[in-house]
Amino acid sequence: GERLSNERYRELYATVEKSNPTEVPWNALPKPISAQLGKENIALVSDGENLFWKTIVDGAKFTAGVAIAAGATVAEVAEGAWTAVSHPVSTVAGVGETLAEGIWNVGESSYGLYKADNKIDYFLDGTVENFNAISGKISDKIEDTKANAAACGDDFICKGVIYGKPITDTATYTAGAVGGVKTLGTVGRNFGKSADNLAEGVGKNAGKVENISPTPAVDTIPASRPDYYVKPNVDVVPSTGYRYMKSEYAEETMRTMQAPGSYFGFNKYDTAAEARDAYQIAPEWSDARLRGEFDTLQVIDGMYVPKSRGGTGPDLEPFATSYPEHGKGGAQQFMYEGTIKFNKVDLLENE
Repeated sequence: GERLSNERYRELYATVEKSNPTEVPWNALPKPISAQLGKENIALVSDGENLFWKTIVDGAKFTAGVAIAAGATVAEVAEGAWTAVSHPVSTVAGVGETLAEGIWNVGESSYGLYKADNKIDYFLDGTVENFNAISGKISDKIEDTKANAAACGDDFICKGVIYGKPITDTATYTAGAVGGVKTLGTVGRNFGKSADNLAEGVGKNAGKVENISPTPAVDTIPASRPDYYVKPNVDVVPSTGYRYMKSEYAEETMRTMQAPGSYFGFNKYDTAAEARDAYQIAPEWSDARLRGEFDTLQVIDGMYVPKSRGGTGPDLEPFATSYPEHGKGGAQQFMYEGTIKFNKVDLLENE
């Protein structure tokens, strides 16, 4: 039914009160008031309080939403403002750090140049000092010779002996130098003889397949060889080298008679302690008890002087000096990166 207004309700009520029920048909009368209001009206009336409070709650939620959104916006604005303020500070700090590092690097570079300059100065000072010392000695020698000769008076034999002595000394020095050259010549001749003997032996056995060893001749070490080899640049290299290794590899090394190359030298030490002391080897690096002896002809083309501090330093280190805390050092050392084949391997006592 229709929803009744207050005025219509009163009008219908008055009609029902004044009419004679017998004169008015039942179906012409208004429905009972409760039915005429209808379920929707009842629900509307009964839910009015809930709707009222719901409106208040919705209003509160809306207000809270506005507050939250406004608060978040304010927070973001504040954070952005703080970032804007702090960013220049961070930038300045970063620039400061970078600038400080740059200044430090310049300082290090300057110090490096200073050290290099000092080294040059030391070299020049030493050169000048040595030259002056030599010049002074020569001048003194000349003056001494003149004075001694003057003391001879008119004795020409005396003068001849005095003036002849510097000539004799010079001749002796020259003879010594010639002797050194002759020694190199002897080494060269011995090397040549060894090469000739090897070639002759190979020539004699050529064609005799049954007499050729399965191992190529180049891999064997002659029973007799010269004490030194001479490289094309006239460097003289001892023919016997020694490599000192960890004893934990003894079984494998003695079985194969070879090992990876590394540091080696020409000094033969009878105990591991002597080897560690000479090469400044810390015990935790290697016990140096395994000594391999080999012919240096196999490494002569690939050997080189290592750099200091285990190969990391800027300077070459021909003699062990980098680690005085591990030994007195002084052993001549070279590096070879290929495989070294030994003709003898010994296990040394520690002390």
